[in-house]
Amino acid sequence: MMEKMKYRILIPVVLLFVFACNNNDMQRTTDAAKDSTAATGSGTGGVGSSKQTDTSAIANISKKIESIKDSPIVKKIDNVVQKADEKTKAVIKDVASTSKKVVRKMDSTIAAKKDELTAAKKENTATTDEKLLPASVADNTKAFAPKYGLIPRDATENNITSFKNAFPDKQTLVKINFDAEPDAEMEATKVLIIKAMKKAGYTNVSDKSTIYHPTRMPKDIHYELQRDGSVIIWLQPATAQ
Repeated sequence: MMEKMKYRILIPVVLLFVFACNNNDMQRTTDAAKDSTAATGSGTGGVGSSKQTDTSAIANISKKIESIKDSPIVKKIDNVVQKADEKTKAVIKDVASTSKKVVRKMDSTIAAKKDELTAAKKENTATTDEKLLPASVADNTKAFAPKYGLIPRDATENNITSFKNAFPDKQTLVKINFDAEPDAEMEATKVLIIKAMKKAGYTNVSDKSTIYHPTRMPKDIHYELQRDGSVIIWLQPATAQ
């Protein structure tokens, strides 16, 4: 670029120099014409001769300017400027192309991040909504396979095989609820079941119980899988029919 500017400055300087030289020549020619007119004493004829000389000098300057324009050095300067322009255009074109690629890549990255954030937000919202709902409602959308079985009244670690096979996860929450107001035998049976469960390795057996009064009371102690993943053992009076 500096070389390009140098040649652009050089051309006017050369032209001004040539013009100044020819202007001096024209001035000398004019002065000589005036002196000649004064020596011969011709009035009007002298003025006409001076105008003719000025026109000739200007025409001569124009020819010299044209010859300078056609000179090899000027042509070389024009060629350098043209090449510089073409090189500059090529550089600008490359920069523009690179910029477009960068912008497209940024747009693609932003779109991908936006999709990831949207998916994460949906997943987080779904999880949060499920946590806010009661277990019985939240689990309704999941596949549920009911499990049902019996617990012996004289429960021990060895005779609750059905329960152990149904729930191999030893961290399963186990609750023992009463069907009807518990009597002494029911309370003792509850303690027996809890002891058997703990000996079998279950670590999440609750000591708290809820009392229910169903319209139809089953005869045998039985367990049921709940939708929240816990297990309830229903304990009724020994006299239940």
